[in-house]
Amino acid sequence: MTILPLSATDRLKQAERGALLSIGTYIFLSAAKLFVGKLFNSEALFADGWNNFTDVISSILVFVGLRLSQKPSDENHPYGHWKFETIASLATSFIMFFIGIEVVRNAFQAFLNPVTEAPSLISSIVGFFSGIVMIGVYFYNKNLAARIQSLGLKATAKDNLSDA
Repeated sequence: MTILPLSATDRLKQAERGALLSIGTYIFLSAAKLFVGKLFNSEALFADGWNNFTDVISSILVFVGLRLSQKPSDENHPYGHWKFETIASLATSFIMFFIGIEVVRNAFQAFLNPVTEAPSLISSIVGFFSGIVMIGVYFYNKNLAARIQSLGLKATAKDNLSDA
């Protein structure tokens, strides 16, 4: 049995699945972390919930880029709209870069002003569970991106890994 190569449109449609998985996972984890972080006064978990919320925006950008890439050629774009995926990947990379700068800035502030407060057990459990879930999403998106050669999904997978 031979496997036929996927068309560019089929690859983009499969990449959409990975982007939608990331969006759904980030929405769920963001809501859980914001709720538990607020309920149990865990600033770290609450901040991570907001970080996951910004990841929703990145994943939506990739999804929109993948969707726009599927548009057929027209008068203004005689070669099609394939570059929208690359543009979405670039936007996601910039978001990850600026969030990374913010994480380093916050870490430096925490180093200068240390707080010795142990997280609650529930906060630790939510954080650990979130890491396990994001590792699974990362491997799914990484393998799918490699199989279908999607730059947008590859950028999303790297974002998934950084969140894990």
